Amino acid sequence: MTRDSEVPVNTSIPIEIEVVDPMAPNGTGPVARIGLVVGILALVFFSFRLFGFVHDDAFITYRYAANLLHGLGPVFNPGEHTEGFSCPLYLLLTSLLMTVPGDVLIKAKLVGILFAALAIWKIWQLAVEIELPEWATAVTAILIGVNSSIAMSAVDGMETSFQMLLIAGATLAFIRERKSKSGISSAFWLLAAALNRSEGILYFLAALFVVIISGRRTGYRPDDKRWILSFAVPMAMFFGWRWLYFGDLMPNTYYAKNVGWDIAFEKGPIYLLRTVFVNLNERAAYLIISAVLWLMVIGGSVAEKSRKSPELWIIPLFVLAQTFFA
Repeated sequence: MTRDSEVPVNTSIPIEIEVVDPMAPNGTGPVARIGLVVGILALVFFSFRLFGFVHDDAFITYRYAANLLHGLGPVFNPGEHTEGFSCPLYLLLTSLLMTVPGDVLIKAKLVGILFAALAIWKIWQLAVEIELPEWATAVTAILIGVNSSIAMSAVDGMETSFQMLLIAGATLAFIRERKSKSGISSAFWLLAAALNRSEGILYFLAALFVVIISGRRTGYRPDDKRWILSFAVPMAMFFGWRWLYFGDLMPNTYYAKNVGWDIAFEKGPIYLLRTVFVNLNERAAYLIISAVLWLMVIGGSVAEKSRKSPELWIIPLFVLAQTFFA
């Protein structure tokens, strides 16, 4: 081959180097993943530091669970049909834990840590789903993991971390379903939350509100009826059983701890904020921070992203639901 017939080769092709912007909505990048790992490790560390903490309420649930396991039914004393527990689903789970050898309190604490770790993972996925910047996705997991109140709830032997997982799972599933316009799995997450704690019904009502509003704006999904029925039918059956067995539609704990709406809205934000600000006791500071919380909730519900994606309303509405019930 002669020199004139050689094919010229272009050696000046530019090489593109991708620079990762931590401000971009790329929650699955290395920074976000490291944040998830750090958050879960922090949770485990603080949980074992606080492993000796326990609520006496847990032993009420254990007694009910033991009687259920031995065929006496969900009762505190044999023959007395009084619903003195507030977590039917967790009570059933505790009964199953009692079939495994070992101390039920230790097993409940370990399972509680597992539930809290899974909740962090679900919330991390939620941060990715709503397209937070990578640094914010990482910080979300870390802030939850280093929160001592979360660690205490994980090892108190009660249903709190389980409920945290169920609500996080429901939120993530609901947003994904509304975006894809198909699926009903969030109804089962919400059903489990309602069976685990009474206020779970408020979360379903908040989600139903979003379904109705978005349905009127853009049309209802083919799965919306199935979504409603998947929650409503089993819940109605549960209420029917509760009425037949206990003679009431609400547990005894509802009447023992029931407060007026005015107190709920006044004390609710303070109760939630004490999760973060444990040593904050000044009433003036409480009121200021409570006002900021309410502004954040309202602002989030009317933000530009929420206006374009009504499914995101579920987040501030869930905060409001918990604020009321707290």
